[in-house]
Amino acid sequence: MGVIRDRHGTYYARKKVPNGLEEGVARVLGNGKQRQPWLKRSLGTKIAQEANIRAKPVLMDFDRIIESARQLAKEQSIRNSLSRVEIARMAELHYAALLADDDEQRRDGTGSEPVFQSVARQLTEAGIDFETPFHIGKVPEFGLSEREVYKRTEDLAYALTSAEAALARGDIAFVVEDLEGLLSDFQIHLDRKSTAFRQLGYAVLKAHVRALRAIERRNSGEPIDTPNAPTITAAAPSSGC
Repeated sequence: MGVIRDRHGTYYARKKVPNGLEEGVARVLGNGKQRQPWLKRSLGTKIAQEANIRAKPVLMDFDRIIESARQLAKEQSIRNSLSRVEIARMAELHYAALLADDDEQRRDGTGSEPVFQSVARQLTEAGIDFETPFHIGKVPEFGLSEREVYKRTEDLAYALTSAEAALARGDIAFVVEDLEGLLSDFQIHLDRKSTAFRQLGYAVLKAHVRALRAIERRNSGEPIDTPNAPTITAAAPSSGC
């Protein structure tokens, strides 16, 4: 049981992770994944008898990993409060991450310019007429092309308008996916119906707007530094938020 063979004939040990433990198993493995629905490991052989022998300790190791995830789940009970430090760190991390992503695009480009230039070149070679207000030629050696700058500026205008409108309403649904990612990074299970979840959402939403405004200022040539990201460690729970 738990031994399968791939299309090349090599045997693997495989075990389904019980429902509800997928995130915990991913944390135990430390593989950077959000969820780990299956455990799978090559047995390094194409001989069935040898595979069955090698599978036993591997499957025992799988059981150990799953049990560790089960214990982790027990330890990480759902919380309904956050300390001010935790809220501040998560908001600061979100702000720093948005500016770091912007830094990376300005330095390395968005990755879309080579595709645009390739398509334009193919159309030209095929004798197909087309119109574009953007320069056709080489991909810039450094930074962003005029087309990328234009597209990013348009996208930012829309994102900033939407974020400011959400902040004016106090609508933290705008950043709820970011909240879930931050809580996962800090290994905190927070009750979505708690006051702390709304407090965290509001802090992150404000950080989101601040970051977009900083990026807008960068677009005008203002040198805005990206802050160092805070350490991802959960502070001790506090009754005061």
